[in-house]
Amino acid sequence: LLKAMWLLFSFSTHLLYKIIKIFFKKNPSKPVLCTLAEIDEMNGYKFEEFMKYVYEQLGYSVYQTPLSGDQGADLILTSKKRTRTAVQVKRYSGKVSNSAVQEVVAAKGFYKCTEGIVVTNSYFTDSAKQLAKANFIDLVDRNELEKMINILLN
Repeated sequence: LLKAMWLLFSFSTHLLYKIIKIFFKKNPSKPVLCTLAEIDEMNGYKFEEFMKYVYEQLGYSVYQTPLSGDQGADLILTSKKRTRTAVQVKRYSGKVSNSAVQEVVAAKGFYKCTEGIVVTNSYFTDSAKQLAKANFIDLVDRNELEKMINILLN
């Protein structure tokens, strides 16, 4: 009888462990808001995850595209009004060139989005700014990113 009780206890404990493990795997801990210095130390994928979290906190439904073969967008935002926006996320130490703008322009068509955004922890070249303006792409540079983070912190 004691052995049967021990087996039942062991099985219950193991089952509880599996349930907790599955729950936390489906609901991983959310990233916390970071400083720009911390963002500068992230790799590109972590920055994408961070921006996904930021846009979710701003009220968007966010789809994260595959890490490779993303067709020019890292995130697809859907607003409450159902507007779809392709987002290209660039964690750079130098200025972001117009290739990032070209990527998000292509992604708009591929993902059937009406808007496009390029987000960076850095700044944009003049050429990127000109191309973005001509294609109605919003640019979020280091200064704008800091403003977004501050909105969420307050």
